[in-house]
Amino acid sequence: MTGVDAGLCATCRHVRVVENRRGSRFYLCRRSELDPSFVRYPRLPVAQCRGYERDAWKTRST
Repeated sequence: MTGVDAGLCATCRHVRVVENRRGSRFYLCRRSELDPSFVRYPRLPVAQCRGYERDAWKTRST
């Protein structure tokens, strides 16, 4: 799944991308570590999220 397919998670500062040995990617919401109301691995693509904060480094163009 590409960043575009992940929706907001692709550019969120609270996401950690976890990749397994077979190449599957999972988007872990680190907000879920402190606030159980956030889903640990949300269904993608995420279109809206109350905890979303844009990560400036992930949105920079090269």
